Amino acid sequence: QVAEIVRETRFSMIGLTVSGRRTLASVKELVDAIRGNTLVHTPLVIGGPITESTLDVKALTKVDHVINTTEEAARSCGLSTTDLRDDERPSSKERDGAKPI
Repeated sequence: QVAEIVRETRFSMIGLTVSGRRTLASVKELVDAIRGNTLVHTPLVIGGPITESTLDVKALTKVDHVINTTEEAARSCGLSTTDLRDDERPSSKERDGAKPI
């Protein structure tokens, strides 16, 4: 389902939060599914507790970047970090066209 959404919608990046080594195999499968089913290259980034491990997460999963902060993710994908400020970011309801309650 994720690969289908990525194929139909253009994203600036896709971020995955990974907690530990047990989930790396399924993350690799997801990365392969996204890469195999899309024509446009979308940068894939991994963050979360796994970044504290000694594993080569980037090599194991084939993502583009392994990051520690949202700002680092934005910079690594060539995006502006000013777009990440919480006080200026629209809520999910606003982004989806719904008015906040």
